[in-house]
Amino acid sequence: MSLSNRRPAPTVPPADLRHDTRSIGTRNALIEAAIEVFGRSGMAAARTRSIANVAGANVAAINYHFGSKRALYVASCERVCERMLARMAPTVAVVDTALMGCGLKGEGASRENAPCLTLLDRLTSDAIDALAAEHRDWVPLLLVDQREATELSEHFARSFICPFLDTATRLFKVLMPTPQPTERHARLLALTLMGRILPFFLCRAVMLKHMKWSDFGPEEVDILRGHVRDSIRRELLKLDDQRCRMGMAIAM
Repeated sequence: MSLSNRRPAPTVPPADLRHDTRSIGTRNALIEAAIEVFGRSGMAAARTRSIANVAGANVAAINYHFGSKRALYVASCERVCERMLARMAPTVAVVDTALMGCGLKGEGASRENAPCLTLLDRLTSDAIDALAAEHRDWVPLLLVDQREATELSEHFARSFICPFLDTATRLFKVLMPTPQPTERHARLLALTLMGRILPFFLCRAVMLKHMKWSDFGPEEVDILRGHVRDSIRRELLKLDDQRCRMGMAIAM
């Protein structure tokens, strides 16, 4: 065979690069296994050997990559929150950019303010989708956090709840009628909106039984989107109606 017809030798990654790739894969496998085991057993009762078995790794790998079970728990909480933030961040950025051009003058939930209502619908819908997509991970971990006072609440609030509430508050300050678009009213409405979403996930078993649903799949999530959207618009229209009645009383 001539030199020109020979096939080139396969490129073999350097040994250190192959080692790094395997190391990263092991670390990720341990985090994913920890999310499952911590969510099922809690942080205190979870055994590192169980986590290693689920990950297909050696128990010593936990100490090598994380140093302790507590550090692995923190890493698993951060991973879940990072995934939820990645789902919500683009929408929050779009809404924030749009709000820069409309100021903070209250106009009420009228047809003239349809763009802001559309933004509110998008923010609400994407928040529900993010919670639904990751609910098998974040709900068990959050329940563990409430029972054992771990770090998840802080991560969850910082990465998901606070960005959502801050953006929703800015939207409500635009959507509320002009006589009293106060910071307090807007923040209360944002909390009301979040309060109409979270129970469907935190009280999943009760919700499924009450609604006579066998699962909380795409069809049920779509029903939730419509329910939350319609209920919050009714709240805004109620404020508009109060503003109109106040205006009529002053005119008389």
